[in-house]
Amino acid sequence: MKRDEPWDEQWFTFEILDLILERDSLLRQFKKSNSGDDYKCYCKLRNKVQRTVKKDKSDYLSSQIEENKNNPKKLWQHLKGLGYNSKSKENCNLVLNIDGEMCYDNKKVADHINEFYTTVASTLVKKLPPAPNLFHVASEKFQSYYRDKGVKANSVSLKPVSTEFICKELKNLNASKSTGLDGIPARFLKDGHEVLCHPIGSIVNLSITSGIVPNAFKCARVKPLFKKNSRLEVGNYRPVSILIIASKILSSIHPAGGLFECQKSIVRPAVWFQR
Repeated sequence: MKRDEPWDEQWFTFEILDLILERDSLLRQFKKSNSGDDYKCYCKLRNKVQRTVKKDKSDYLSSQIEENKNNPKKLWQHLKGLGYNSKSKENCNLVLNIDGEMCYDNKKVADHINEFYTTVASTLVKKLPPAPNLFHVASEKFQSYYRDKGVKANSVSLKPVSTEFICKELKNLNASKSTGLDGIPARFLKDGHEVLCHPIGSIVNLSITSGIVPNAFKCARVKPLFKKNSRLEVGNYRPVSILIIASKILSSIHPAGGLFECQKSIVRPAVWFQR
C-alpha cells in the first residue's frame, strides 16, 4: 500500500489503520536501534498489512463486480477508482547495507550500486590466477590461427542500409519496450515509421561509415533487479541497461541480415561494434 494513498476508500477498515500505525511505529523503532530483531518484527507486520490490504481490496472488488455485473459503466468507475486504469509504475526505493549500516538515502544507495557495478569485473579478475598470453592478439598462436582460416586484417566491412530497411525495423518494433533516457517511446517510433525512417536512417548510415556509435546510443538507464537472498546486499541485484529505442535499429544490423561483407565469416551476431 502506498503511504500517500487516501484512507477514505470504501474497502479501508479500522483494522488496516491500526496495523499501519503499528507498522510505522516499528519502522521508526528499527531506524533508531538498527536491531535485527526490530527489523524482523517490522517485516512481519509489514507483510501482514500487505496481506490484509490485498484481501480487503479483493473482497470489495468481488462484491462490486457481483453487484454491478449488469451495469458496465458503474463497474468500470469502481475499477478506475482502485487504480486499474493506471499504467505508470512508481520508482521503488531500495534500502541497502552499506558499511554495516542500513542506508535509506536514495543518492547514497545509487552511488553505492554504481560503484559496485563498475568495479565488480576488475575485482573478480584480480582474484583469478595469471593467465598465459597464448591468446593475446599480438601472440603468434593467435595470429597464425586466423591466417590458417584465410582471414586478413580489415577484411570485414559493414554496408550502409536502405531507407526501406530502417522503415521495416521501425514498423516491427515492440511497442511495449521500455523507454530510454531520450524519453521517446517505441510506440511513437513505430507509428511514425514512414517519416522517422529518413532521419534515423541518416544517423545509422553515418555511424556505419564513420565507425562511431553516437554517445546517445550508448547511454542507458540502469535498473537494479533483485535476484535472490537478502535485499540488503548490493551483490544480490543484477543491472539491466535500458538503451534508447533508436539504438536497437543499429544493433539489428548483423551477419544474418546479409549486411556484412567479409572473406571468412567468423563474426557472431551481437558481438560487433563494441565501442
